[in-house]
Amino acid sequence: MKVQPIRFICTGCDKEVSTLSNNYGPYRRNQFCSECRRLQNLARMAGTNVRVVRATYIKQKGICALCDMPIQLKRWRAVLDHDHFTGRFRGILCCACNMTLHSRCQTKAWFEKAMKYLEL
Repeated sequence: MKVQPIRFICTGCDKEVSTLSNNYGPYRRNQFCSECRRLQNLARMAGTNVRVVRATYIKQKGICALCDMPIQLKRWRAVLDHDHFTGRFRGILCCACNMTLHSRCQTKAWFEKAMKYLEL
């Protein structure tokens, strides 16, 4: 007996997905493609959801909010920055800027941009 692929619409990116996995049933509330599933795990830790992260990524035009370098929404390539006191999601940073933001500032221009970013 041939296994029929299960088709569904990803709730994160609205793409049609086809899979042979039985982890996706017709009654599941949140069905994500593999990319959005990874993104959802990161978004949950930052106190937000996949749609907000994707909208922020588009708003930032796919670049780091601080250094203007291109970033990818893949695991370990982008950081979903959030305020550790309030839990509020602030934006998407590259790993280097996230580490620098929490340790030291590089230049006056970077510091001014970081201060403007933190006031969001």
